[in-house]
Amino acid sequence: MVKGLHLTDVPFYHLNTYNGLSEDESKFMEKINAWSMIDGAYAMIQSTKPQALACGLNDSPIELASWLLQIFS
Repeated sequence: MVKGLHLTDVPFYHLNTYNGLSEDESKFMEKINAWSMIDGAYAMIQSTKPQALACGLNDSPIELASWLLQIFS
């Protein structure tokens, strides 16, 4: 028997329709979609093409620092 389940980073993009959501839930979904189109690109490229970044990020400390600073700025 499962007593509990903890999930992290559950994507919301699989919800194509917002039928039946409250106004607050719809606003939340709009914010999540806006975030994923701007800042979610980092996760997308790292999950779909990790080797494209790995060579440069491992080879150059400056590139790694700029990547991290850009994410957190």
